[in-house]
Amino acid sequence: MKKLILLCLSLFVAGFVSAQESGKIQYELTLNIHATLKPDQLQYKDLIPETSTVRSVLFFNGGNAKIMLLPENTESEEGGVKMKIQMDNSIKFIETASQSIFKLDESGSQKKLIVTKFDENGEKQSTSKIGTKTKTIAGYTCKEVKVKSDDGPITLWVTDKLPFKGGIIGMYSPYGAILGMESKKMSILATSIQFEPVDPGTVKIPEGVPIEESNGKLSL
Repeated sequence: MKKLILLCLSLFVAGFVSAQESGKIQYELTLNIHATLKPDQLQYKDLIPETSTVRSVLFFNGGNAKIMLLPENTESEEGGVKMKIQMDNSIKFIETASQSIFKLDESGSQKKLIVTKFDENGEKQSTSKIGTKTKTIAGYTCKEVKVKSDDGPITLWVTDKLPFKGGIIGMYSPYGAILGMESKKMSILATSIQFEPVDPGTVKIPEGVPIEESNGKLSL
């Protein structure tokens, strides 16, 4: 009887651990529109909302993940001024084993994957270091990661309790999965994490698509 109980417990633990390896994360991205205005657009500042929010989803299975923006109506009109929020809605893939982010470019006549590779410190993207603060996001205690980038200082909130590294909008972090981000132009927050089966093929880069290496850094 004792052996049977131990066997059942072992099977339960194994099943629980396996379940933690795949699932999906819902994110909210809040864009600071006023902070992104160009000098010739500042005259319209009082006619447009200060922020706009869109949603995104990340599917993961082990160290691989797929990131997609969800369809949103980003067109509006106020005071005779028409506005459309344009964001990079390309599908992105995280491959933790190779420390790479792949962006699926469908803008031309032929699809292609643009890969950005990082070293163990994530230095291809920026210079980062662990801060002293923590924040609880979607039930996970996240460490503060301070990042220096061409767009100014960025704060990432990262947990090492999920199987992949990096996260939303195709960012990579050597410290773990990104559940939050704060910058002058944008803030991102994971609103829910659901553990569920995800087909490994869903989160792998598509086969037969040409791959080009990125010449620059991933934009935020």
